[in-house]
Amino acid sequence: MAWDLPLPSGEVPIEIWTEPNDAPASDFLQALLPYFGSGFMSEFTALEPRFFVWDGAGLNCTQPIPGGPGGGLQCGSQCVNWGLYCAVDPDNDLERGLSGADVLGEVVRSDCVFHAANSSSFQRRKRQGGSAATAAGHASAKWMQYSTKFAERCLERGYISPECSTTV
Repeated sequence: MAWDLPLPSGEVPIEIWTEPNDAPASDFLQALLPYFGSGFMSEFTALEPRFFVWDGAGLNCTQPIPGGPGGGLQCGSQCVNWGLYCAVDPDNDLERGLSGADVLGEVVRSDCVFHAANSSSFQRRKRQGGSAATAAGHASAKWMQYSTKFAERCLERGYISPECSTTV
């Protein structure tokens, strides 16, 4: 978690750095949730989730496996987009189970949930005459609810998939 001096609007920007497969981060978000949405922090903060994504080019994940089968890249299922974006394999088994690519898919879905909640909250608050800060706090609460429910319903059962994410 990181924060900065207040913006000209008076809000304090807060960045929460996380991964979809980070159970302690989910517990932390669950503990913060009561303070956002209708809590006092919704008036004074602008939360923005940040996700850990590794630079595959910098890790040589875009390179083929020397002497390996055609088309195989160094980091395999830990990466997407021809090895450019990577995440750590959550179950440490590169041959089966969850993959870094699964984690990256959930990073994109989670980011979309945050931005969709932010957009819809801002539009609703604007119609109701509320402040942008209140809208941001409401969106933060929605994203936190999604993230903690995702951990509970999907991650704890060993699923990271579009189907499980959609049920959340």
